Amino acid sequence: MAAMKTICLLIVLINTISGTTMQKDSGPRIIEENEVQILTDEDWDEHLLNYEVYLVLFYKKECSEYKQFIGEYEKAADFLISTYPYTPLAKVDCTPGTKSTKSLCKKRNQDKLPIIRIYREETYLSDYTGRIENKTLINFVNLIRGPSVQNIESEAELDEVFNNSTNNVFISLAGGKYKYLQSSFMKIGDKMHKYGIKFFNAVDPKNHKEYIQYYGRILMVKPNHLRTHLENKIQVFCGKGKTEKDLEIWIKKTYKGYVGERTSLNKRLFDKNYTVVIYSSLGLDSRSQIKNIQYIMNRAVSLVMELENNITEKSEENGIHIDFGKMESLESNTKNGKSDDVMENLIADKFDGITILADKRDKATKLTDQLDLAICEKEDYSRELKLCGYRANEVSSNAILVCALDLEGNYFPLRGTFSRLSLQNFIGDLLSSQVLP
Repeated sequence: MAAMKTICLLIVLINTISGTTMQKDSGPRIIEENEVQILTDEDWDEHLLNYEVYLVLFYKKECSEYKQFIGEYEKAADFLISTYPYTPLAKVDCTPGTKSTKSLCKKRNQDKLPIIRIYREETYLSDYTGRIENKTLINFVNLIRGPSVQNIESEAELDEVFNNSTNNVFISLAGGKYKYLQSSFMKIGDKMHKYGIKFFNAVDPKNHKEYIQYYGRILMVKPNHLRTHLENKIQVFCGKGKTEKDLEIWIKKTYKGYVGERTSLNKRLFDKNYTVVIYSSLGLDSRSQIKNIQYIMNRAVSLVMELENNITEKSEENGIHIDFGKMESLESNTKNGKSDDVMENLIADKFDGITILADKRDKATKLTDQLDLAICEKEDYSRELKLCGYRANEVSSNAILVCALDLEGNYFPLRGTFSRLSLQNFIGDLLSSQVLP
């Protein structure tokens, strides 16, 4: 008996020293190492059933990249598993010769390890491509967990969403006699939440007196740093005579806008023949960085408008003629802080005292049918940039980089310094098949 107690104490001591613990609850046995769950072929399915969102790291022990970031991964795991709604971070050891994970690891390309995969309610969503840092991982998980559509009860909550969102958000102020529109919105929110898009539903929209002019409508609120000089903060969908499919198409289109912010979760929405991605620092901790993002986006969108055969638009209500071939002058005004007023006077309609942009542009041009423009955080896509052919010193520099991706998985880098002219030539050559992957 004494010998048995001694053996048990030794086992506990060994597990404590190694940082590995075994927990037992109502679900399957949980094995952890520094708060990160260890998964194997045997318990994979059981664990994924227990949580709404799961992040799983596939790795090889000898990989230097894994050794560099595992400490940050463990810190995030410690926070997320102890904060409601509990979200575990797990890992699968794909080191060659590991028998317990042979089935899971044979499906993974060993050359692409380490890789983090995101699962929601047992379903694979996407690979995580962002920085593997404690706070970045926590913020990312907070974006995707929780209800697909969040209810807004008070006007203070609605103000918070309107004024302080850092991503594009969609808000339903339908309900009552517009309940068909609200129902469609809820269904689309359930379907598209997996892309990291935030959906909000005002429970009693008539009680939000400051927003009563939007009653019966769906809104997209776009934060300043993601707006081009052709876009207002609020875009409106009126459901009269429209179907659920119309609403879904509108949400996808307005979410991306002229230049969409591309992330790990939403990159599947960029589904044209080519996606031209501009990689830059998107940090929002200084006014100069925000201006830099807006400047890049404005250059890109003015270029697209010029390439679209100098498309012109006539506002039927206001009798205003706009030549989009003159975007260069508007771009210059942007730098001097004049563009907002110019654009509002040129192409804005008035809706119950609120200025919103007219949505009357020609739908199908050869260019926009083939091309998506996107901007993304450079540090989050270092691996993708290397696949595109950029050297490590280029990826780590402060330079703005551009790469096009096609639907077949090919990469087309823009060589040389980023500028409006170089981007124009690159897109033209891309669409005429003069750029090789």
